[in-house]
Amino acid sequence: MLRTFSRAQRSQYSSLRPSSMDVIQVSGTSSDSACRPHNAQVALTCPSVPCVRWTVHGEGEVWGNQWLSVRRLDVEQPDGLRFDYHAVRLKDIAAAVVTRDEHVLLMWRHRFLTDTWAWELPMGIIEPGESPQTAAARELLEETGWQADRLTELIRSEPAAGIMDSRHFVYRATAARWVGEPTEKNESDRIEWIPIADLPGMIARHEIVSGITLIGLLQLLVQS
Repeated sequence: MLRTFSRAQRSQYSSLRPSSMDVIQVSGTSSDSACRPHNAQVALTCPSVPCVRWTVHGEGEVWGNQWLSVRRLDVEQPDGLRFDYHAVRLKDIAAAVVTRDEHVLLMWRHRFLTDTWAWELPMGIIEPGESPQTAAARELLEETGWQADRLTELIRSEPAAGIMDSRHFVYRATAARWVGEPTEKNESDRIEWIPIADLPGMIARHEIVSGITLIGLLQLLVQS
């Protein structure tokens, strides 16, 4: 089965669940201006450099489930070399940085894949039809029992754009109220309000290693 997607549609692909061996043809071309830096001063330093953009000629699923899809892409480098490239299309993630009285809400949890204990933000997958902000609020409530009064975007990232397309959205709340015990019973060993002043030392001691947690807390420290 053959599908044709525009480049804009490809950015939303992580919310789709294609059948095995679907093939995607990528349509549309980039203009020269699309690859130029937004900063005018930076653009002036390399006005004659060509747009260095890889082209995806096709894409098919190798294996997948409801959360991720391992893909085989037919790609062409700017120098003309064409080959198969393997990557993962993974759903986007949302997290919440909740603060009060110079403390931040964190979860002490075990990650079995790396066999690591560390402090993390409440976080989870953004469900189909759900906004990142709504997902962050839902995960906060489910995993900690706290409900944020208001969430605003703090930072976003693409943590491993060379191998997967998942985006990470981090939201900030400065007030929250206790609703009840977490409904997610398998997420953390304990939930605590940690002094913001302790964060640099905890990061240095590798007590915080989660990527989305690090970028969220570091942005919090920058803005504090």
